[in-house]
Amino acid sequence: MPGGAVLEFRAVKKSSGTMQSRSSQSEFYIDEKSREKLAEVASEVFQEELAKSTRFTVAEAPGQDVLIIRGALTDIVSNVPPQTVGRSEVFLSQVGEITLILEAVDSTSGEVIFRAMERRALGRSGQGMRSSSVNSWSEVRRVMRRWATTLREGLDSIPEA
Repeated sequence: MPGGAVLEFRAVKKSSGTMQSRSSQSEFYIDEKSREKLAEVASEVFQEELAKSTRFTVAEAPGQDVLIIRGALTDIVSNVPPQTVGRSEVFLSQVGEITLILEAVDSTSGEVIFRAMERRALGRSGQGMRSSSVNSWSEVRRVMRRWATTLREGLDSIPEA
């Protein structure tokens, strides 16, 4: 049973917008539209992946043999500078970083069955990439898919009681 999700963003001030001010920054403010899209992408990917489970179905209410899965994406930071007017190309080693925290809780007793946490950079190790919206969201989806698949495979591997 879904137990809700929390998104927490690193406190980064909006930049003044000049190229000179941005050149000294490595972390950038994430606007409201991108925050909402991140929530949508994470929810969509986790729902798709958990629907593939061979042992579990999504429950609507607490009960015997029901786990509540709670998640949080914390300390979310973007390394992608805002788009500039004119022609410029920016290459990044990573588009950002996110920490995932997952908990499985027994829905009747409230006992935490497991808790897992991992921090991950959004970018492929040793490979630079051109900064673009397409590349950034592709990396977000890739990391969310990896986490969601790991969760599903872990749940599916739990021995039957």
